[in-house]
Amino acid sequence: MNKLLGVGLPLAMLVTGGLWTQYQEYEHPVLTTSVSAVAENIAATDITTATYKTPEVTAAGTSASETPSSLLRFGSVNGIALSDDLKTIVELKGEPLSMIQDEIIKSSRTYLFKDCEINIVDGAVQSVTVGAAVGKVEIDGISFPFDKLKDRLGMPYFISEDGIVYKKGNMAFKIFMDPHDNHIKSVSYFHAGNQ
Repeated sequence: MNKLLGVGLPLAMLVTGGLWTQYQEYEHPVLTTSVSAVAENIAATDITTATYKTPEVTAAGTSASETPSSLLRFGSVNGIALSDDLKTIVELKGEPLSMIQDEIIKSSRTYLFKDCEINIVDGAVQSVTVGAAVGKVEIDGISFPFDKLKDRLGMPYFISEDGIVYKKGNMAFKIFMDPHDNHIKSVSYFHAGNQ
């Protein structure tokens, strides 16, 4: 009898559990999305025209709260990554138009290029700044006009008194705003820990 219970009880639990699972799936379907389906949705999203929407679940089961900024890696701005060195920057952008050395921090130099300013301290890129006169910024290879930048990036990480900040991992992207009329003065890309 003990042998029968030792085999029969687990078998009964397995069968009953299986029936219960089938009942749950039939009566209460669970919305699931495979990782590949999410990746396909992200790849198919045109982040150059997307805008932020109120969080909701779509019929496909993916969240519409994915803002364009959440889809970006913030891996580079105007072709420059924070991991680049001066040699790589010159290879990508050519010789700088000029260079400004900080008077206090002697190892800090700002290199001026046609489309951005790059601050380097002790050989490491600290920030990439794009002024309003340029009129657009390229994030991860996608061009964003300044007049549509806030709408296209969507919900920020936080809003400060002088601008709007987006963050991905240890990378930060800040839109500096004029406090009087809210137009964009510049944007800056930097390590989040430097904020």
